[in-house]
Parts: sequence; structure tokens; C-alpha cells
Amino acid sequence: MSLQECTTADDVRKLAQRTLERHRQMMRPAAQPEPIKKIAVEAEDGYFASLSRRLDALEKSIQTVLNMCGVEIKTGEMTGPKYLLLADIRNVVSDYYGVTLQELDQKSQAIKIARVRQIACYLCRLRTLRSLPEIGRMFGGRDHTTILHSVNKIADMRKTDPIIDSDLIKLEALLDNLLSERQGAMKNATG
Repeated sequence: MSLQECTTADDVRKLAQRTLERHRQMMRPAAQPEPIKKIAVEAEDGYFASLSRRLDALEKSIQTVLNMCGVEIKTGEMTGPKYLLLADIRNVVSDYYGVTLQELDQKSQAIKIARVRQIACYLCRLRTLRSLPEIGRMFGGRDHTTILHSVNKIADMRKTDPIIDSDLIKLEALLDNLLSERQGAMKNATG
């Protein structure tokens, strides 16, 4: 029976079982002397061990990528993002202050745009695991020292300027809500 002749899921399952069994029989060493059987089994074990190592490496790579995206996996279950993306923070800050993303990326040093950009950089540094160069790339290719200056400046201003502190508290609440929504959506999707 071929795949085209299968009419039910049962037929497909039986065909798959027969094909798998045929391949297993081809992999088994035939009536051969014991040393040849041993070599064949060792070669098969080596192949499967190599395959297992490759799958482990792939799993670690996937875990790394998911961690970079802020998604945590424990015991085979997605628990949702732990961190926000840089783009999320940029969007929340630009919406809050009424500036466009293009304005955040421009080389403009207008005080309003520069301050909003500095606040966004500060929140990106606090709320993500991204490095200063990565954050700089997200803000029009700025140097990491510029991002560091922004982070330090807003941290200092937060201590002395109640308006900046109040804005940051509101922005952090918005970001917390976004993260909670994402985690809830992830739980709903997986459970």
C-alpha cells in the first residue's frame, strides 16, 4: 500500500509502522560473525550519541534565543516572558510623550526629544538584559557611551526632579502591565 492509497488515518499509521519496521530490519546486522555485529552496534551507538549531542546543542541554542527574547522555559512549559523587548519600551515611551519612533532615532538634540530618548534608554537598560551597544543600535546607531550618559543622567534626575520621577513611575507601571498581559496571554495559549 502506498501513501496515495491510504484513505484513513489508521491506514497512514499502519503504513508508517510498516515503513519504520522495514528500516529497522535494514539497520540490524544480519547473521554475521560476532565482531562484525559489535562494530555495527558501536557505529550505530556512535551515530545516535552524535545525534543526541547535536540535539542537546540545538536545545541550548533555542533556550539562549528564548532567554534573549525574555521567555523562560521550565520543565518543558513556557511560563511567559520575563523581560520586555527594546521595541516595547520604545513604543510605550514614544506613546506616553507623544513623539514618533523616527524622532527618537534622529540625531536631533532638541531638549524634548533628547530627554524622551534618554528616558527610553534608561528604561531599556533597567528593564532588559540588553547591552549598551545593543540599546544604542536601537536608538539610531548611538554609541554605547551616549547610552551610558543617558542612563546616568536620568538616574540622577530621578533623585532630584519629582516630575521625571513621577513620569518614570507611570511608565514603569505601563511596562509592568504590558509584561503582565504578555505573561497572561502566554499562559492562556499554553494552558
